Amino acid sequence: MTKIASIVLLAAMIAVPMVCSAQTPPPKAATVATGETVLSALRYDAKSTGVLLLVGEPTGDGEPHPPAYWRKTLRGRTPAQFAETINRRVLTVGAITALVPRTMIVLNTRPGKPDPFAELRGDDRLLLLMAQWTPEQWAKAGSDTGIGAGDLTDEQRPLFAGMLPADAVKVRTYNLEPN
Repeated sequence: MTKIASIVLLAAMIAVPMVCSAQTPPPKAATVATGETVLSALRYDAKSTGVLLLVGEPTGDGEPHPPAYWRKTLRGRTPAQFAETINRRVLTVGAITALVPRTMIVLNTRPGKPDPFAELRGDDRLLLLMAQWTPEQWAKAGSDTGIGAGDLTDEQRPLFAGMLPADAVKVRTYNLEPN
């Protein structure tokens, strides 16, 4: 069996032409300035003023630049002048000065419960809600008093509440007693 395998391997090597070519080395990646390189070119004394922090990429035109570009461009400039160049603003908190984006995204760290029906239109919500009503709820809906959030189950209330504009309607519960 080993002789057959050797013959097949030798035949495959002879039958398949091997291509050898000289490879050129990959192009050298351009050196791009880091935040540290950029900040060191500014007129700023960290010992007397505190830490200087750059939030984001050090670029004003969307293109990365080599360190030499920033050393030439920023020589003698203040952090505020640099911030203008890269469309940032200066934010100082205590001993930390940061060059931050002009607009920031604020994340909601405590989102409410997700609404699985958020994409449904109001009339579709109503149809889905009515499809879940019990005979007693149908009778209540057709009565003189109508049906309200208190007459619905926990699963039905989000559908009902989603039909009302959240910022314009406040849901309150009142208990009325006959005179």
